[in-house]
This record gives sequence, structure tokens and C-alpha cells, in this order.
Amino acid sequence: MNPFNNIVPQADELLVNEDLIREMSERIREHIASKRLIIVEGEYGSGKTHFLTRLYSRLKTKKELLDFTDVTTKVLEAKVLVKNKSVFIKNFDLSVGFNDEQLTALSEVLLKSINAGVIIVIGARKATVRRLFKINPLLMSKHQRIKVPPLPFDDAKKLVLLRLNSARKEPVSDLSPFTEKELRMIWKKSNGNPRLLLLLLMPLYDQRMMLSD
Repeated sequence: MNPFNNIVPQADELLVNEDLIREMSERIREHIASKRLIIVEGEYGSGKTHFLTRLYSRLKTKKELLDFTDVTTKVLEAKVLVKNKSVFIKNFDLSVGFNDEQLTALSEVLLKSINAGVIIVIGARKATVRRLFKINPLLMSKHQRIKVPPLPFDDAKKLVLLRLNSARKEPVSDLSPFTEKELRMIWKKSNGNPRLLLLLLMPLYDQRMMLSD
């Protein structure tokens, strides 16, 4: 079985980027006092949801993790507003499916929560953030943006090794059927995007396995 078929981070890959997760969680804590809307920004496949979930697990305060759905506005409206509680919302990019009226209602609930002292943390693409602020410009002064950086090569190498070892009988530190030079080239081509990296490795792995049979 091709270990690169699943392009979503797995539970055993939580060690990847641990230093960066720690650094970002510290930055969130620094900004909470003045900015109540924390946006973890990145494009598709950059690892926003992965980062958001990891940041949530590190934060040692009152907190709640929500998955974005078509009823997220109603869910937030029904919540008792607790000052300094952090509400993390995964998959906020799904709000692209909201029409302007629905997004306006959601933005008003977010603003109400923020003004009551709740900390809202979302992961979103730049285009999603732009539309949210266009719908409700009042949110702009409330936010702090933290961009998900590209995956460093050393962490990309760890990720690939974890995937390769998941398909092996015994874990080893060998990158075969790839060379480190090949992996570095593919990593550069992916621009450090974890999902794209795995996507590019998927057909190459199949090709190498066929040649080795």
C-alpha cells in the first residue's frame, strides 16, 4: 500500500514541527491580551487545521474546539460568553459556502463574542479572511494574523520517513526508494506545502515500487 495516499496528517506525525507549534502558541498567548480574533492563515494544504488542532492541545486555558458547519452561527449564538475562554474553529474556509447574509450573521456573532472577552481562533485562507473583513470591517481592528510558514526541509524529511516506515516491517532511517537529493528537489517544488509534498511523492513511490518488483 502506498503510504502517501493519505495526504491528511496522521496521529503519529504530531512530532513534526513541534518547535514551531510551541513558538506559535506563545505568540497566541502574547496577542490574546489585545487582539481577540486570532487567524492562523495559510493556503490549502499548508497545515492550518493541523496547526490549529496542535495549538489547541498546547493552550492551558479555558477552551473549546469546534468544527465549522452550516449551523456554526447558531452554535456560537447559544453559547454562554465566558471571558478569556478560547474558542477554536476548524475548517473556517467552509464559510465560502455562506452567502453574504449568512456570513454577515456569523461575523456579528463573532464580534459579539470577541467584545465580551472570548478569544476566537480560526484557520483560514487569505481570500476567506478578506471576504470576512469586507462583510464586517469592525473585525479588522480585533484581529492578529499568524501565517503558517512553509514546512522546513528537515521536518519534511521527518514526515516522509514516518510515512515510509508506516509501510515497512521494521522502521529505519533510510529514505529509499527516494534519495535525499530527490526529496529536496520535490520539497522545493512543493514550496514547503505538506499536502503538495505528499501528493507529488505518491505517484513516484508507486513507480519506484513497480520497478523494484
